[in-house]
Amino acid sequence: MKKPKIKAAEALAPKVYPLLQEAIEEGVRYGYQRAHKHVERPTQDSIVDEIERAVMGSIFERFDILDPAAAACGAARARRCSPRPAGATRPAASGQRRSASPG
Repeated sequence: MKKPKIKAAEALAPKVYPLLQEAIEEGVRYGYQRAHKHVERPTQDSIVDEIERAVMGSIFERFDILDPAAAACGAARARRCSPRPAGATRPAASGQRRSASPG
């Protein structure tokens, strides 16, 4: 009796959570380090931006995005690819308020 042939995709399933956890931890460390690379005291926004870029880059090294709507960002492999629409601003940190005009 012949054994049925099993394709690797049917027999193996990745453990997604540990892969994501590793990618996020690596991205946070790298982004934080990069934010401080040339600036002794970077702003909170620049730290967060560098961490976001590094985390997304780290994830895109491990995963392919199959959603065509996300392909524009995924194809850039996180090189300065922002998930926020153009003109959108980052919400103020807790305890801080941003004014609408520099008045």
